Amino acid sequence: MFNSTFKRTALAAALAAVFSGTVYAQDTASAMRGSVVGPQGNGAGGTEVVIRHVPSGSTVTVTTDEDGNFVANGLRVGGPYQVVLDSDVYRDAAYQDIYLQLGSTYRLNAQLEADEMERLQVSGSAINYASLNRGSGSSFGEEQIEKQPTYGRDLKDVLRLNPLATQIGDGSELTVAGNNPKYNSITVDGIGQNDDFGLNNNGYPTQRSPISIDAIEQVSIDVVPFSVKDSNFTGAKINAVTKSGTNEFKGSVFYQYASDSLAGDPEPNRYYPDSTAPELDYEEKTKGFGLGGPIIEDTLFFYVNYEKTEEPQPVARGPEGSTASNFANVSASDVQTIQDIAREVYQVEPGDWNINPVEEDEKVLAKIDWNINNDHRLAVTYQSTEGQQTRNNGGSTGTLTLSSNWYSNTQELKAYSAQLYSNWTSDFSTEIKLSKKEVDNGRVPLLGKNYGQARIETGEAAVYRSRLF
Repeated sequence: MFNSTFKRTALAAALAAVFSGTVYAQDTASAMRGSVVGPQGNGAGGTEVVIRHVPSGSTVTVTTDEDGNFVANGLRVGGPYQVVLDSDVYRDAAYQDIYLQLGSTYRLNAQLEADEMERLQVSGSAINYASLNRGSGSSFGEEQIEKQPTYGRDLKDVLRLNPLATQIGDGSELTVAGNNPKYNSITVDGIGQNDDFGLNNNGYPTQRSPISIDAIEQVSIDVVPFSVKDSNFTGAKINAVTKSGTNEFKGSVFYQYASDSLAGDPEPNRYYPDSTAPELDYEEKTKGFGLGGPIIEDTLFFYVNYEKTEEPQPVARGPEGSTASNFANVSASDVQTIQDIAREVYQVEPGDWNINPVEEDEKVLAKIDWNINNDHRLAVTYQSTEGQQTRNNGGSTGTLTLSSNWYSNTQELKAYSAQLYSNWTSDFSTEIKLSKKEVDNGRVPLLGKNYGQARIETGEAAVYRSRLF
């Protein structure tokens, strides 16, 4: 096994201009459009549409055209929103508890009443997003994400609610409509989270999900996207946006624990009557927190999230009669003889098979939202994920690998994103995005690069006790 490092840096800049006649679904925001008419069905031109995001106090104001149509882009996902229709001719109207979906355009059509008409008020409850997912695409909000059981704390546990999405293998791979899992496109706050080197089965650039599920505001899946903005993939489009701070301080803390002490006792291997029961040494710990709130009320907000996982990997294989769950066709005495010769004759450390390497994963997210004014909004995101996992320790029935033949697979992801949403006039808005992603993947022999790989034949099996440079 040789020491190698794979690095990739991606820098992207994008400018999108949107006119009132056309609305494009946005990867990191939502939009609202609609038509306002008078009592006779004529367009209520010149009506001000005031759209207020209640949790943050951010406000966008647009004016309907002569036909009563309006468009507002670059809005925060989620809600609730309050929309006020302010007319100089007709009676004003207000709408409450409006929630916006990621990458979707909310349609609001209204008919204003004559100023002298008695007002009739109608109220109702919010609509469940899942009940509207009649097509191939789905969108899931914060409430649904929190309620969905997720043992691995992976977004795939939520996405599988879509009837065309299925987790295969050990659950780390997500196939949508039968496509290869590596064909999917995965973005978080507009930053690609795909496996750039093709080294991981889960489709991520990291060994686990690159983002904590607690940091996600909304996630959507589009099975067959046809937008000209979508490229470089042939599978499903999976898009997530992270949480933002509001005018209220909100936080969460969690601790997740699993160990062999919470499971039953294993039995000896039925095919080896003289063997002993496997010794389980398993203890997974995951902890983290999230905190968001105002820096300047109605203007500047922050959100931070941290998550760390430590999980010892089980002993994959050992000699016959050992406490390992799987055996290689080699006796414990032969393994001991090989280790003694390596140490005493050649003065090298061959390692051992009975070792529990620890898998580690650490995630950090920091986000700043700035309501510059009613027409401009800036969002800046920093994301960091670091992980380490020991590989090449599985062996086979005819092969037992010692720890000197194992290697540590390290993965590091750092991503930066800045997005500026601007509504210049009621007819023209822009979205400017600048992002950078760095991925560093390294493979380092567990006991160092001291000598070449050695294969020792014992008659029925082979023992590997070193690695390639």
